[in-house]
Amino acid sequence: MKESLRKNYIYNMIFQLIAILAPFITTPYVSRVLGADGIGEYSYGLSVVTYFAIFGTLGITTYGQIEIAKIRDNQKQLKCLITEVMAARVLTMLLSCITYISVIALSNAHSKMLLVLLLYLLSQISDVSWILQGLEEFQSLVIRNIIIKIVNIVMLFLFIQNRTDLYLYAGIMQGTVFVGNFFLWPYVWKYFLPSIFSINVLLKHWRASMAYFIPTVATTIYTVLDKSMIGWITHSDFQNGFYEQAHKIEQILVVVLTSLGTVTLPRITNMFNKHDDKGIKIIMKKTITLVLFISIPMCFGLIAIADRFIPLFLGKGYNECIILTQIFSLLIIVVGLDNTIGRQCLMAANRQNLFNKGVIWGAIVNVCLNLILIPKLGAIGAAISSVCAELLILVIFVYYSKDLLDFSIKKSLVNYLVSATLMFILLKTLELKLNDSIFSIIVIITAGVCFYIIGLLIMKESLAKEILIQSINFLIKRKHF
Repeated sequence: MKESLRKNYIYNMIFQLIAILAPFITTPYVSRVLGADGIGEYSYGLSVVTYFAIFGTLGITTYGQIEIAKIRDNQKQLKCLITEVMAARVLTMLLSCITYISVIALSNAHSKMLLVLLLYLLSQISDVSWILQGLEEFQSLVIRNIIIKIVNIVMLFLFIQNRTDLYLYAGIMQGTVFVGNFFLWPYVWKYFLPSIFSINVLLKHWRASMAYFIPTVATTIYTVLDKSMIGWITHSDFQNGFYEQAHKIEQILVVVLTSLGTVTLPRITNMFNKHDDKGIKIIMKKTITLVLFISIPMCFGLIAIADRFIPLFLGKGYNECIILTQIFSLLIIVVGLDNTIGRQCLMAANRQNLFNKGVIWGAIVNVCLNLILIPKLGAIGAAISSVCAELLILVIFVYYSKDLLDFSIKKSLVNYLVSATLMFILLKTLELKLNDSIFSIIVIITAGVCFYIIGLLIMKESLAKEILIQSINFLIKRKHF
């Protein structure tokens, strides 16, 4: 089981990294070609279409993943469930598409962009990745994502040449995802049954998924609504562009941590179903320790190098992204823990109502702070609001799941903070001695990682020792092979 979980984590981490590292590769080029205002228009349009996607899925994606994990050993029940949930999902998404098209017809602002982004809703209809995630079959997801992202990168560099290609850019970004979804259908087709459902069957799944719909809406308020409110209040595509690019950098790092929750959710749900409390606590302790081990140096390191990294990465005209990136860097730790504790402890333990309370309070705080801070600080105010909201959610999640958590990780936490602080000092010192270049950034990051690990080894941190030993064993096996 341990080997299977590690394998699935690696697969899912690759899946998530490919999905977000592709923009990381293209962002320096796109930010220069389309400009902050072009990126801002795309970001605003995407925030609008996301609302319709959320109301179309009604939380069915998470609901389906969890329910599949519960009964995946019973093939007959599994096929019935997948077929019914998929039918419920497609129907609500079609209704959402019709509503969206009606809104576009009545809209004057950004109507062309919104029409292109209809592809986003169509990709939601054809998406079956949630089925494979519930079954813990991540290899096919990785293969699909690699193919699609390579095609996406090639098309962007070939066809996006100037600001007038903005709508083509939006079409490529969403169209490749839509087409890519069909690469997964051969893996899941065997789970679908040729059935006709009564409205009662569909209503059963819609009602059950509502428990997951509420936190999805609340989460959207403090992730997507930020971009909408920036547009509504500042009337500036530039502010949205700054926010989007800085947030994207943080997401690239956060994805390594959220991969843990995606992989372990089906496993822990299955363990709760079997009342394996001891196994749950062991996985939770290891997962939280690993999240802290990775997220703390990421946060400190990004704060340290942001003022040098942003101009090199995004180009001229993005100086406001420096402070935004430094603020968002705090979310690397907080979102990593939110995702781990919220999804693994509360959702897997059927404490969905407690999970909902946390994200609803976070959404309320975020909206209130946005109304106060965005008029004064623009995108910076929205970023501060997001960090405050996520911190509140983390406190609430920890409170509601304290009986499932092992708090004997305090010593490791102190070690990570001490080593990361010393690493931060080293990075700032190196910045003063090196020139502005990509090579210097690589040197600084490499030195920081090595210093952080060495610091933990000196403090005899067990996780660092375990990772070092496994890495050496892996290299020895490769050499022997």
